[in-house]
Amino acid sequence: MGVWKNAVDGVEMNIFSDEDILMKKSVSSIEGLLGKAREGLGCNGDEKISIVLLEVLKEEHAACAALYIELEKERSAAAAATAVDEAMAMILRLQEEKASVEMEARKNQRVIEEKSPYDAEEMYILKEILVRREREKHFLENEVEAYRHLICPENEQLAGDIGD
Repeated sequence: MGVWKNAVDGVEMNIFSDEDILMKKSVSSIEGLLGKAREGLGCNGDEKISIVLLEVLKEEHAACAALYIELEKERSAAAAATAVDEAMAMILRLQEEKASVEMEARKNQRVIEEKSPYDAEEMYILKEILVRREREKHFLENEVEAYRHLICPENEQLAGDIGD
C-alpha cells in the first residue's frame, strides 16, 4: 500500500495541459477507490487494493480502447479529407486542361474560318486553269489530227479499214 501511495504522490501535474487534467482525474478516482477499499470489510488491505487496482486497470484499458477507436475515426476522416482534396485537385487540373483544349479548338476554328474564303478562291482559280488546259489540249489534239490528214490522206483510209 505504501508503494502505491508513493507512486500517486510522486506524479507531477501541470494544470494547463489536457493530459495533466486527465491524469489528475485518474489519480483522484484511484485515491477514491483506494479509500473505499480501505473501508470495506471481509478482505485484508492488500487484497482490496489489488481488486481496486484491477478495476482501475480495466477502466483504463477501456478508456484507452475508446481513445484508439476515436483516433482511428480521426485518421479515417483525415484520409477521406485527403482523398477529397486529391479528387478536387484532379478535377481542377482536368478543368484547366479542358479550358485549354477548348481555347485551342476555338483558335483553330477561327483560323479555318479565316482561311476558308482564301482556299475557296484558290480552288476556283485552279479549276479555271484546269478548264483552260483541257480546252488547249482539245484544241491541240484537233490540230494534230488535221495535220495528220494533210500529211497522209491515205492513213485515213487505213485507219478506216482497220476500224472495220
